[in-house]
Amino acid sequence: MRSLLSLVPVLLGAMHLSAPAQPVQPGEKFPWQQLEVRAPESPGWVLISASKQALAFMRRSDELARSEVATVSVFKLPEPLDRDRFRAWVDQAVQAELPASRFRPVEQHAEASDTRGYDCVVHRSVSHDLQARTTQAGSAPPLLQQVALYCRHPARAGTGFSAAFSTRGALYDPTLQARAGDFLGSIVATAPASGSAP
Repeated sequence: MRSLLSLVPVLLGAMHLSAPAQPVQPGEKFPWQQLEVRAPESPGWVLISASKQALAFMRRSDELARSEVATVSVFKLPEPLDRDRFRAWVDQAVQAELPASRFRPVEQHAEASDTRGYDCVVHRSVSHDLQARTTQAGSAPPLLQQVALYCRHPARAGTGFSAAFSTRGALYDPTLQARAGDFLGSIVATAPASGSAP
């Protein structure tokens, strides 16, 4: 398992993957890494990547000239981290995932959340992707909108997980917040099976 800072952001590379994709049903369950993961609750999504570090789903809309990616990943946490240091560490990780050399921020917001009963941070961002392959000469860089959840896994010491939902296209998507909330809310941390190693 890698640290979050060393993970290549799946949401960026996923837009251009040519590997075979596996169609999934809306809300299809994927038990994985002591997390219960569900595919997004809408048609047209495919599973494009599955490893010990991450799961990634993608949907393209040619009509809207938009690509959407939903990811879940696990990563090592440095120990020890109290709540404030966890928040600071996530902020650092987000900056590494969205480098200023590629992304021009329009809006960024992060807040701590304890609604799950364990430490989490919700990060929302809107940025212009200055290096998008879809950008044509003379056109404005596309917008990358993302809502991401970063949490300390309650049943795995020294382990964190993240879930992110993003869309990239020429126009702002006002429906992203609600759809991202549905996906992030469907990710549930689970305890180890009885008799198994933690």
